[in-house]
This record gives sequence, structure tokens and C-alpha cells, in this order.
Amino acid sequence: MLLHSIIIPVYNTSQYLKECIESILCQNDILFELLLIDDGSTDDSGKICNEYSQKDTRVKCFHILNGGVSKARNYGLSKAKGQYVSFIDSDDFVASNYLKIIKDIIDSHPDFAIYNYIRWINNAKQEKGRFRLSNRMYHSIHSLYQEAVNLEIVSLSVCCAVFNRNIIETHHIRFNESMKTCEDFMFSLAYYQYIHNFMAINTPVYYYRQNLNSATGKRALQHGLDYQIVFTNISNVFNLQNFPKETTNIFQRRWTRWIIDLISNYKSQNLKSKDIEAAVYSQPYYTAMMHFIPQGILHRIELWLLKKKYSRGIALYCNIMMHFKHLLKRYTNLLLVLQHRRVHQLFVRSRVFLFRTFQVTLLRFRNKL
Repeated sequence: MLLHSIIIPVYNTSQYLKECIESILCQNDILFELLLIDDGSTDDSGKICNEYSQKDTRVKCFHILNGGVSKARNYGLSKAKGQYVSFIDSDDFVASNYLKIIKDIIDSHPDFAIYNYIRWINNAKQEKGRFRLSNRMYHSIHSLYQEAVNLEIVSLSVCCAVFNRNIIETHHIRFNESMKTCEDFMFSLAYYQYIHNFMAINTPVYYYRQNLNSATGKRALQHGLDYQIVFTNISNVFNLQNFPKETTNIFQRRWTRWIIDLISNYKSQNLKSKDIEAAVYSQPYYTAMMHFIPQGILHRIELWLLKKKYSRGIALYCNIMMHFKHLLKRYTNLLLVLQHRRVHQLFVRSRVFLFRTFQVTLLRFRNKL
């Protein structure tokens, strides 16, 4: 029985495609199929897909007219035969234990599973992902949403997750092909409504390649309406699920931060104030934030900046926070390097303190004599 289907939408990534495919095919832990969906590539990507499908029976290649990543993923879902499904971007790659982790997940029969990732910025390993979940099964739907919002699971794309294909097909869950951003978010949100448990694997097995020179910020300006769709759907889910106040507060903090980052991204692209006004400040999802209750000092500052529509101040705030996080990371790494030295120093200092205390005690005792 075919246990797992891996869907890779491919579009003009010939530079990285072979590395991506090879990282999967070198593993044999489970019976799987690899579906390569060539989304009308104009480089050698389609040719590479054909080559692998001809020399490995596990690989199936499909060529479709260019329609975007959501259309390619949906086409892959229509061809998938495995009990479980996962998605990989064609410019990313996976660790050598990827399929072993997938096997462990499938053996536990969860409705949904997530695993950690490593950020690969400009072809260099940078940092482990932000998941901090324990390696266990979660059985509360509220805990799923709370962790998803708190750790921004859904914002990391569907590539760090494993889905039960029966749930997908039973409820006909598909990617919104009209959306150009946040389509992963919407797919996950629709899927979450039909699951009763999820499994977390803190082990990083996915390498997410990020190009800092990408045009994500420019593209986002054209799709401000997508954020309104996402916000509306999230709000509806939170209202229907009757979430505790703590979870709602986490969502409000995260959503505020997303909009702050969006505006900062616009400013880094030197977009005009009137464009930002049209893309953000005139949108209903911005108006809804005016009713958020501040959660802590930073959230209060962020809401104040948004209410004042101070885009330049928002960009400065994000820049300061970025440098602060960088310094904090360097400080943390330094502490780890010096940890054994610090233990030794504490031991030495404790000996000195005890010796001096002993000396003082002796002096006092002698004076009394």
C-alpha cells in the first residue's frame, strides 16, 4: 500500500531542482511517490523532471500550463495516491532522515503533523525554525490553534507539515488559486477544522531556502486583498470555535506583528505613502485592529504606531527590533560557548569566597581572643 505522496510544484528552479529531488530519492524508509508538477517552466526544469521520471519509478512527472503554485499543488492532490501527503518547494531540500521522520509520523496515525525546519539564507545555514513543541501527540483542537498562532506554524507554509489525504478529499480542501499570498495559511486553516489531534516533531528535517533579494515585498503590494480574506476567515474560525481569551490575545498580537512587518516591507521597497494607504490603512483588516486590546509594552507600541499611520516610525521600529534580536542571538551564542568556562569561574569564585569568609571568621575569632 502506498503510504505517502510528496508533491513538488516546479517553476523555473533548474538551479536547485536536482538537489531537491536527490535529497528525497536517496531515502527508502517508506513506500512513497514523488509527484513533480511542472507549472509551465521556461528553463530546463521540465527537462529535469522528465529525466527523473524515466529513471526512477517512484517519480511521476506532469506538465501543466502556468497557473501558479496553488494550481500546481491542487493538480498534485488530484493525482496523489498515498494515505498521507506532504509538500516541498522545488528550491528547498530535505534532511537525510526526512522519510524516517515521515514513517514515524504515519505509524502514529495522526490527523496532522508538523516538523521543524532550518532556514537556509543565501545558500548558508542560518538558524533552526521557531517551533518549540515537545515531540508528542496533541489531542486538543484549542491547543492546536493556540500553538499554530503562537508559533506561526501556518505562516511557515505547508512544507513543514504532513496531511491526511482522506481528510483532504472527504472535505474537498484545496488551495485558493486566486490568492497570490497567504494561500498556505488558508489551506491549513480549512484543514484544521476537521482534525482531532496533531503530532509535533521538533527535529528539523526541512531546509527552507530564502533569498533575501527576492521580490516578495513588491508582490505583496498587489495582493493586499488577500490579507483581508485571511483575516476574515481567521476571525470567523475564532468566533465559531469559542476560543479562550488567552488564545485570542495571542492571535491579536501575531496579527498586529504581521501587519507591522508588511508595512516595514513596503517601506524597504520605497513605496509611496499613498500606495501604503491603499494597501493597508484603507483595508478592513487594519480597521479591525483598532479594537485590539494591547498585550504588553511592545504590542502597545505597535498598535500606537498603526493608529498614527506612522509608516516611517514602523520601519524604524522593525529595524531596531531586528538589530536587537541579532545582538540577543550573538549574546546567547557567546554564553553557550563560554558556558563551561563560566561554570569553572563560578567554582573558582566560590572557592575564593569561602576562603575569604574563612579568613574573616578567623580574624574575628582572633580579635575576640
